[in-house]
Amino acid sequence: MKFNAKELAEFAKRTKEFNKEGQLHIKEKIEGKIRKNKEVYVERWCKLYGNLLFCFKSKEEKDEPVSVIVLERCTVELDPSEQNEFSFQLVFEGESRVQYMYAKTELDRDGWIEALHIASYECMKMQLGNLRELLKSKTGRDPLDNSEVAPESSDEDTEDMKSQSDPILEVGLQCNGLVPSGEPPTTRVDAYIITPPHEQWVKNGHTEVVEKNSNPVYSRTICFDANTFQLSTRIKMVVNCLNNNQPHPLGETIFTMNALTDCGEKCLRLSLNHEGISKGGTLSIKAWKNTDEVEQNHTKPVFTSNNGVSVTMVTNNEPVSSATGGIPTKPPRKSSTTRRLDKLKPWFANVLTKTYWFQTKNGDSLRCHEYMAECVINYHFPQLLLKLWIDEDRKLIEELHNLGKLPCKWDEKRKIICQTLLTALAQYQASASFLRQPTKDYFKSSLKKSDQNLSFVPTNLHLQRLWVIDESKHINSQYDILTVGAFTGFSEKYKEGGLLRMLKQQDSNDHGDKHSSSIEALVDLSERISECRDNVHHDCETITRAALNGNKELLQQMVTKLSENGQKLASLCLSVEVTKAAGTLQNVKKQEHIERSYSDKTKDECGVLKATRSLSVAVTTSGRSPQGSPRMKPKTSFFRKSEPSLQVSSIAESTENCENEEKVISDSQSVWDEVVFSLVSDLTCLASKVEDLCYDVVTETNKNPMWYEEVNPLVLKLRSRLENVSSQAKEALLLQMLQEYSSNLPQKISTRTRLDMVMGQALTTLTAGFVLKLKTNASNLAFFKQIQQVGLLAQFEGLLSCHGDEMSMIEDYAVAVQSLKNVSFQITAKHSDMTSEVSVTGHRSKYIVTVPTSKVIFTHLPLDIQQGHVIPIVPVLFNIGINEQASLAETFGNTHIQESVNIQSLQALEEYFKKCGKMPDMASSETFLKAKDLLTNLRTQVSLKKSKNTEILDLSAKICRILNGIRFTSCKSAKDRTAMAVTLEQVRLFF
Repeated sequence: MKFNAKELAEFAKRTKEFNKEGQLHIKEKIEGKIRKNKEVYVERWCKLYGNLLFCFKSKEEKDEPVSVIVLERCTVELDPSEQNEFSFQLVFEGESRVQYMYAKTELDRDGWIEALHIASYECMKMQLGNLRELLKSKTGRDPLDNSEVAPESSDEDTEDMKSQSDPILEVGLQCNGLVPSGEPPTTRVDAYIITPPHEQWVKNGHTEVVEKNSNPVYSRTICFDANTFQLSTRIKMVVNCLNNNQPHPLGETIFTMNALTDCGEKCLRLSLNHEGISKGGTLSIKAWKNTDEVEQNHTKPVFTSNNGVSVTMVTNNEPVSSATGGIPTKPPRKSSTTRRLDKLKPWFANVLTKTYWFQTKNGDSLRCHEYMAECVINYHFPQLLLKLWIDEDRKLIEELHNLGKLPCKWDEKRKIICQTLLTALAQYQASASFLRQPTKDYFKSSLKKSDQNLSFVPTNLHLQRLWVIDESKHINSQYDILTVGAFTGFSEKYKEGGLLRMLKQQDSNDHGDKHSSSIEALVDLSERISECRDNVHHDCETITRAALNGNKELLQQMVTKLSENGQKLASLCLSVEVTKAAGTLQNVKKQEHIERSYSDKTKDECGVLKATRSLSVAVTTSGRSPQGSPRMKPKTSFFRKSEPSLQVSSIAESTENCENEEKVISDSQSVWDEVVFSLVSDLTCLASKVEDLCYDVVTETNKNPMWYEEVNPLVLKLRSRLENVSSQAKEALLLQMLQEYSSNLPQKISTRTRLDMVMGQALTTLTAGFVLKLKTNASNLAFFKQIQQVGLLAQFEGLLSCHGDEMSMIEDYAVAVQSLKNVSFQITAKHSDMTSEVSVTGHRSKYIVTVPTSKVIFTHLPLDIQQGHVIPIVPVLFNIGINEQASLAETFGNTHIQESVNIQSLQALEEYFKKCGKMPDMASSETFLKAKDLLTNLRTQVSLKKSKNTEILDLSAKICRILNGIRFTSCKSAKDRTAMAVTLEQVRLFF
């Protein structure tokens, strides 16, 4: 088990009262040169508290414990060996080790056995069950049903956190004049409710613990939802003192919900009593009531505050709470903080929430709502990506088969590659099938991070939202952070390192081949050629219709557009990659033609040879020739000598035929250039013909009927040439891909699979952040103009160390974030409430994610976005290791990867900042000037060789918020380090 030794020792020293303490002799291992690992009995002063047995060297209070025994899953038994008088032993479940000990007297031994026996949680739980059954047999009902006691819950901080609706009423509490005997009390307030006709108090919530304060102000509020908010409900607030960890009530007060709401703007102050006797002290209660009248608010546009946070100003005509603490409940205040949970729907669910309130120096109050939610697309979006990749690989396999007959060498390559791709497809299909199974949770826990079927799903993806409300200024601000585990291939392990090393090794192997090209680049080039081909076909159809209708303006416009698209296609076809691929295609065709010619010629010669042999056999058998001539005895060596000569002559003739054919086919590159230039020539002819026709003015009464007859033949010729060129180009690129895959095939498939895994995790997380940003800035037109012109900034904060496996995780993480540059988003109008409308198209080198939004929001978006303009992503990753492994890496290892990643991200951030500076609205704002200073400071911090320089993370986060970016924080599993980082950031934002 994990524990903090210093805190445990300090706890043992601070505790004054123990369940039992006394002297025992405990058998321990003594390490030394003489008595190495020898077990001897050592005298210890033992103190029992709960299920912890602390062992001290002496009875002195200043001594720290030398050991502690956790009394769980163990039994206390007498020592059967009886080596020592009054001895006993602790036998732990599932362990071979036994802890031996003995006391001085029989009475001490029996007392310790009894105390240790009832110290465990299991024993206390069993006793509680027995008492529960006894009371139930006497009273006829279960005493713990609907009571405030929760025997199965060991973490009170999780009570009442989960909610699917906003609370109707929130209550803040403050005590004054708590003067118990002795030192100032450590207190907590527990809230109970009872609603007629029920007769039992039910616990509704509690505050946090405030230590050693006679006038505590509790930050955590008590919430009442629709099920608990009734005017007839009675509320009991109990102030418990927790000094020495022995809770006992200091006082309580009872009031009704009606009395609380009738206070209006006044603060409700009540005296504390205990068992009907006043104990001194008062409890002040301040309430906030939320309503559903959000639509009546007058909301100003969102702007960026000085700290770079989106703030919404709400103007109400209702009076607000005064500095003395008013309660704006009657009439209901039209609060912009209502329906906060609705703002997370439909993309987030399973929301956990906590509410706090703080008093400012001028007497006003701030309310803080903390939300933690799961993204509903966490399992759905990887299915879309898997389907996209499966379809892409299936299409590749089908196109490889459609290449037809290839030379033997190339055909063998094709078979191996198709078989390997089919094996990889089986893994993808298994993962997709597993993800389609229904599940209650929307997130993948860290325990499942090595699950092969969940490799494409991000780990521990959650939203952390901090919502702050200033009651006096009518301002509410929200700060969003998405936490997620590092994008890495846990299931693939790290034997070969991370993606940076794998890609570097792959590049070094490919550089040995001067003809090597990137497979992703070839796929992207093929898709761009297909896109240009479709555009040219569409333009040809429009030109034909314009010529048929005699529309001069449209005809001229479309011819210009056709020329542009045709030139783009020609440029792609004349690129180095396509030209090289066309040369490979011509060489393969030559090889296949030679093999086919040789095979056909060999078959013909073998047929002649077979006929000659048959004739010889006939002559030998009959003794006469077919013409009746006398039989002639052939020489037996004739056929043996003539067979090889026939084969040699057939090969020579076949080679001669191929050489004659090669004279017709010139150099492959020149041939391909001529093919492309013929396409350009057809485009030029069509443009010239349209230009000549458009000189004639078309009147209303005389539409030229010859336009269609003049244009249509040229269009048909162009479309035929277009199909020929595009099909040859795609076939050449496909053959080039076949050649690329054949080189280091296992390594490339392994690298591609790992890249798909981290890309699935990264793109799912990015999509969750985008839909959240879209929902938050629904009415912020400046935000949409910004992302339309310069893209959306996505800032990832990493807390991984450059040590051990986390070094490889940084490599995977960096490649995944860098790959997000190939992602763009498209916003469409929403047709239903189904979140499954989110979709993704494209291929491995280019993704377009389509996100639906409500029609009301869509109609107010910039026109370009409504027309399908894609929004690019600018991803940056800043990583700083913060744990003890990071110290080892900085002292004995190498942090070059971390430094390289931070420098590259700084350059990308500076480039994005320059683009934002060209926007007049942003460049003139004060916050933008502040971001400029922060960027200068960030540049300085990145260049410093400073240990665990967390300033880099703080500065990059502030710049991201000022530039309206999305914030992500992650470590290995998005637990401990991530939680600390998010807490620190929220404290900095709040205070």
